[in-house]
Amino acid sequence: MAEILRISQPAVATALQRAAKVPETVANFKAASPHEVCQRYAAGLIDRDEVVRGLVAWPYSDTPKFNEFGEVQGDATGTFTDVENAVMFGLIDDSIYEEVFNQLAD
Repeated sequence: MAEILRISQPAVATALQRAAKVPETVANFKAASPHEVCQRYAAGLIDRDEVVRGLVAWPYSDTPKFNEFGEVQGDATGTFTDVENAVMFGLIDDSIYEEVFNQLAD
C-alpha cells in the first residue's frame, strides 16, 4: 500500500490508526453527529431544509451531567449541545436553531 501511495510504511500505519478513530455515521444519516450535519450545511453540501430535517430527526443522546466541580461527566457528542455549539461557531444561523428547537419542543 505504501508503494502504491508513494508514502512511507509508517505514514500508512499512522493513517490507518487515525482512520480507526473516525466515528461511524448514524443509521439513516450521512453524518456521525448533529455537529457534522451542521458542518455539511455550512460547506454547502446540503440545503437549509435538509439540515432542519436532519437536526429534527436526529436521535439525540442524553446530555451528560456535571459533577460538583462543574466539569462535564461523559461525552456531549450527539447531544443537542452540538446544535447549540453550531450556532456559536457560525455553522448555522439563529433562524435554523429556532426552527429546529420549536419543532423538537412540539
